[in-house]
Amino acid sequence: MDKNGKLISTIMEKKIVHKKEARLFWADVIRVFAIFLVVQAHVGIFWGETFFSTIVRTCVPLLILLSGALLLGKKETYQIFFTKRFIKILIPWIFWTTIVMFFQYNFQYRQIISEFFASSLPLTLQWVRYFLYTFLSYFWFLPMLFSIYFITPLLRIFVKNASSFDLTYVLILWFIFVSILPFIFSNPIFPTYE
Repeated sequence: MDKNGKLISTIMEKKIVHKKEARLFWADVIRVFAIFLVVQAHVGIFWGETFFSTIVRTCVPLLILLSGALLLGKKETYQIFFTKRFIKILIPWIFWTTIVMFFQYNFQYRQIISEFFASSLPLTLQWVRYFLYTFLSYFWFLPMLFSIYFITPLLRIFVKNASSFDLTYVLILWFIFVSILPFIFSNPIFPTYE
């Protein structure tokens, strides 16, 4: 083999080939259905407390469950995991927060001024307060997604090493603390509705 042939084979060996993962039909079906429900929730076709409005409310949990199902089995370093997800989310989140702030400030000026700029805080802190309120409230699902992403690497380790009993135990505890206790005891995180 000549010098050029050896160089090409060396380049080919070192070249990183990204294999496109095969699409999972079941995941695509759940994703399409959940996105359809998100659109329905925002368009408001199913108004009132009906069976359909209850189904529509499953849109975000379906997307979160799908993320967990697809992410827990992957093998990635912490750096790759966080870089792939946080950049894709954080930049658009900041961009759209700024857009929402701009429109609110221009079209709901009096309300925004009275709500966020009437205090004796320095003006910079008032803007920070307004930004954080918009950042965390209008896109309420993104802090939740960030929180899930923060614990996903640890959940991967747990799921990989846990026995069936361990998984069942954690699911039962989770169900009790997230689904049952909030409806029995009112608290600031999970207030009961009367």
